[in-house]
Amino acid sequence: MLVIGITGGTGVGKSTLLNVLEKKGAYIIDCDAVYHDMLRTSDEMTRAIKERFPEAYESGTLDTKALGSIVFEDAEALDQLKKITHPRIVSRVEDMLEKQSQKGTSLAAVDAYGLKESGLSDICDVTVAVTAPDDLRVRRIMARDGIDESYAVHRIRSQKSNEEYAAECDITLENNFASIQEFEKRCEEFINNIIMEG
Repeated sequence: MLVIGITGGTGVGKSTLLNVLEKKGAYIIDCDAVYHDMLRTSDEMTRAIKERFPEAYESGTLDTKALGSIVFEDAEALDQLKKITHPRIVSRVEDMLEKQSQKGTSLAAVDAYGLKESGLSDICDVTVAVTAPDDLRVRRIMARDGIDESYAVHRIRSQKSNEEYAAECDITLENNFASIQEFEKRCEEFINNIIMEG
């Protein structure tokens, strides 16, 4: 099974690439969804979070907004949360990929903001950074999320830069297209090349 790791900031067009992959029969893993699922289903992970961040628990239940406000204002706390969650997410993703491989699935994509830092890139055959010019990203986010320009700019600046994402990956796919349809065509060509090389 060929496993493609995909990363990039908000508004770059990762969803378009993932949709094209899905149409080609790829099994898609959204690591953000895996994390939220594990918050509900992994007693081991939630126990470890509760031990380190008891203040994020309201009457025995994890308050994800409270946890978010703790870790995003404290780099050390965020690092400690990642040490709890990253290895467990990687392990869950490996299990998911193994099950799909046994079913005969030949193509999979792992979508993760922290592809490199989490260790997920190590279980991928090829890693791809989707990038786009910031002015295009701002317009896309404003249209998609119904937010104003200053908030869209703040969202982009709070994440890693295009260059940082690109430096962490094997390949960069730039989305500087005016329309989704044009980028879809580029994604088709791009994926076909990867599959042929893989």
